[in-house]
Formats: sequence, C-alpha cells, structure tokens
Amino acid sequence: MPVNNPSYVMGEDVGPSLFVKADPAYDFQALKATLGAEPLGVTHEGTRDAPIPGASAYAALTGESVRVYGLGEVCEVLVSATLAIVAGDRVAPDASSKAQPAVHGFPYGGRALNAAAAAGKVRVQLERGVEDKRGTVLTKIADYTVKLADLGKTLSTVGAAGAVTFALPAALPGYEVFARVGAVQELRLDPDGTETIALPSTGIPGAAGKYLVADALNETVHLKCNVAGKWDAMTFTGTWTAES
Repeated sequence: MPVNNPSYVMGEDVGPSLFVKADPAYDFQALKATLGAEPLGVTHEGTRDAPIPGASAYAALTGESVRVYGLGEVCEVLVSATLAIVAGDRVAPDASSKAQPAVHGFPYGGRALNAAAAAGKVRVQLERGVEDKRGTVLTKIADYTVKLADLGKTLSTVGAAGAVTFALPAALPGYEVFARVGAVQELRLDPDGTETIALPSTGIPGAAGKYLVADALNETVHLKCNVAGKWDAMTFTGTWTAES
C-alpha cells in the first residue's frame, strides 16, 4: 500500500515534479534532493499560483507547505536536461532534482513506468533503495558509450574480434567502473574529454583524455572517481597501460 506524505514545509523554493529529501535540521521539513541524496518523495505537479503570464512557477516557496508524493505512489517527475530514461530504469535525482537513471552505489527514488526523452517527464512508481549493479556483466564486441545505468556492471569483451573502446561518462565522485578483458584484443577505457585515468601500477594519472588499455585474457580493473574528472584505479590484475 502507498505510504502517503501529504505535506512538508519547504526549507527552500521548489518547483513542481521534482525530487525532495528530508531536511536533517527540522522535522517535517524538506529540501530539494540532488545527486547522491536519498529522496523522500516528489513534489506535486501544480504551481502555487495560477498559470498566467508572470506568475510564479514554483510549487512552494521557503516556509510554505507542499504536497509530496511518497513511497508506493505513482507520479510525474521532470527528466534531466541531458539524460533520457528507459522504461524500467530505477531513477534518482540529478544535480537539478530532476530524474536521471540511477547510478551504482547511489540512492534511488523510484522506477520508471515509461520511456522519456531528456527534458521531458516520466511517470515513476516511488520506491527507495541503493542501486547495485554488481554481478551484472555488459558484453560488447564493438565500441560502446557507457551510460550512467551501466556503471557498476562489469564491462567485458568476450567474443570481440578487434579492439573495443568503452567511452566513459563524465567522472563524478562515487562513480565506479569494472572491466574484464574477455578476448585477446585490446579493451580500452576512454575518459570523457580531457579527464584522466590513473595508471593502476603507479597510481599516477595518465595524460588528459588518454585511454587505459589491456589485451590479455582475464585482465581486470576497478576504477573509481574520488575527485571530479579523475578516475583512480582501486584494484587490478594483469598489465594495464596508458594510451601513448
């Protein structure tokens, strides 16, 4: 059965159809939930003022009460400006309190009931937990762009007849990548833009934008972002080298 949370006082201005979190400083008060936060629920769809030119687009201002959809309920959530949602994805707040695919190791706030384009809206059944992709293997035999929903899975190249490049998303603290060479071909982990990947054997960051590569069967690496824009090697087996 749904757990209804009829209203909370907002500790800051908030728009409609956005993720919110509990304010740790005050009972029954909420704040906007951003990336990495545990969502409490989602603000209602309406605005505090009538939808006429010049009217406020907020659901509530600081100190005002706002209706919050809670566990088990179904509601609409605004979607991240840059990331689409696939039906069935677990979703979590992005930096703007909108829905994005949940990331391994981060709290999620619901499951998408339909696909939705970036900057659109998605219907979500609200549930809470921490996303865990461990034990899931993602096998590719051609170049592939890693999505946020792929983080935490083991990237594999079983069956590849040539080099496979995995283009990584922008590195943010807490993001993790696991990879295993599944064929006697190069497996390349390519950072976003000018970001860096540390060489596993030394811990020294590679040159900006250069990939990390291994080509012997069963070589593995676990990367984690501890500082935005940088991937650190947490564990590895075999020999991993930087793009020359």
